[in-house]
Amino acid sequence: MPKLATPLTETQIAELKPRAKRYKIGGGHGLYILVEPTGIKRWQMVYKRQGMETSLRLTSRRLTTLSARKATQKLM
Repeated sequence: MPKLATPLTETQIAELKPRAKRYKIGGGHGLYILVEPTGIKRWQMVYKRQGMETSLRLTSRRLTTLSARKATQKLM
């Protein structure tokens, strides 16, 4: 059985630090926080369409909050 990702908290998101290369942290339900080397954090949704994995960046704002994520989940 696959391991379920636990939702990220505001504190966990704030503590994510930039690294030399871009990385992502799972937030559950196909949503990820993508952390750029410049320190910008973006929500990214990964889904499958016609058998191919596709990603959609939901925001490019410097400050990303859980309220934005919750609003996005309501749209799904």
